[in-house]
Amino acid sequence: VYFVIDTTGSMNAEDYNGRNIRLDGVRSDMIALVSKLAGAHFSVLTFGRDTYLELPLTTDASAVTAIANTLDPEVTIYGQGSSISEPLEKLKQQVKQAASRNSDRKTIVYYFGDGEQTSSDTPSSFASLSSYISGGGVLGYGTNEGGKMKEYIGYGEAGDYYITDWTVTPSRDALSKINESNLQVIASQMGVSYRHQVKPGDVDSIVAKIDLAKLTGESKDINSRHDLYWLIAAPIVGIVAWELWTMRDLMASTKRSKRSQS
Repeated sequence: VYFVIDTTGSMNAEDYNGRNIRLDGVRSDMIALVSKLAGAHFSVLTFGRDTYLELPLTTDASAVTAIANTLDPEVTIYGQGSSISEPLEKLKQQVKQAASRNSDRKTIVYYFGDGEQTSSDTPSSFASLSSYISGGGVLGYGTNEGGKMKEYIGYGEAGDYYITDWTVTPSRDALSKINESNLQVIASQMGVSYRHQVKPGDVDSIVAKIDLAKLTGESKDINSRHDLYWLIAAPIVGIVAWELWTMRDLMASTKRSKRSQS
């Protein structure tokens, strides 16, 4: 399961579920999806001006939750126009590698964003992903009325002022509005559904059609699977411990021999 998250400045707009920021909705929905898809491998990518692999594939749900709880928007001064297709190439690279390593597993992609295209470039098509993924969804945040955005200065600190729209006279607080048309296009290109998320944790409809057993690559109850790396690690740890113990005895014997000679 790949979570692809828009962290551009517009995701700091205060028009989700009242006056909350859009990233609050993303956090809530990510955690709800992790709970619904227990047993899967999860990966997290975020994008603003660039795309970052925040978390490689892991079954550690707590790691995904930790990232969800610490999601921050892009630092305002770094925002130089954003594209909704910025994460496409890195995401495609990740899903292709996963498919080559685990052909028996299904790949699910969830794209979280507001669809706002502020770059002058035409967005690239996500259609090339459709042959690699078996489901997922595009989740949209924000309102048609729009919301104001406080500047973000980094290190978990919001600024004291709202971002200003200098393109109008007189200048005023900038408004970011959801672009559902763009999000619906992405969903159509990937072959998944689009859903406008307006309240926390409402994800049932976008996981209802997923075969969880195929997602985890097993036919058993997904909650029963365990990583088996310890079966390999345990003997190695035992050998290392034995060698350390042997070296300790040898060093102690050498010291006693030296003391007796002196």
